[in-house]
Amino acid sequence: MTFLSNIPPFVFPLFAILLIIGIKSTRTRQVPVYVFYLLPFLGILAIRATASLHVDAVSWGLFGIAYVVAVFAGRALQNRFILGTEGGKLKRTLKLRGEYATLAMLMGIFALNFVKGAATGMAPELATSATFADAFALFGGAFAGLFLGRAWAAITAATTVANKASNSAAQTETDTQPPFAKPEITSQRS
Repeated sequence: MTFLSNIPPFVFPLFAILLIIGIKSTRTRQVPVYVFYLLPFLGILAIRATASLHVDAVSWGLFGIAYVVAVFAGRALQNRFILGTEGGKLKRTLKLRGEYATLAMLMGIFALNFVKGAATGMAPELATSATFADAFALFGGAFAGLFLGRAWAAITAATTVANKASNSAAQTETDTQPPFAKPEITSQRS
C-alpha cells in the first residue's frame, strides 16, 4: 500500500485520459489537422524527462538515433492510417482508420515516465545508473520520434490535398474561360 500512497494524485486521472484517447483511436474517426501540430511537443517532454536523469553523451546519442529512426517509422506508420481529408483550409480534418498504435504509444510513454518516477523515488541508485539513463533515452527518443513522424505524415497529407484542390480549382477556372479572341481591328478613316 505504501507504493500506491506515494504516487502523485494527478497520475491516475492522467492515465484515465490517455487510456480514453487511446481507446477512441481504435475506431475510424475524423481528427482536426491542428491536433497534429501539437504532437511534436510531446517530444519536448521526452527531452525534458531525459535531461532530468544523469545522462551523458552516450545517452544523448542513443536518444538521437532512436529519434531519427522513429521519425521515419512514424511517418510510414501514419501513412497507413490516413483514409482521406475533408473540409476547407481552416477546418480541414483527416479521416483516420482505427488502429492500436496510438494506444500503445500513449501507454508506452506513460509507462516510461511512471517507471522513471518510481525508480527515482524507490531506487535512486538505479535511477542514477548509466544503464537506466541509456534505456530511458533510447525509449524516450523512440516515442518522441514516433509522435513527430506521425505528425509529419498527417500534416503533409492534409497540405498536399489542400494544394491539389486549390491547383485543380485554379485549373478548372482557366479551363472555363474562353480562349483569347482576336481583337477586332477597325480602321477609322475619315
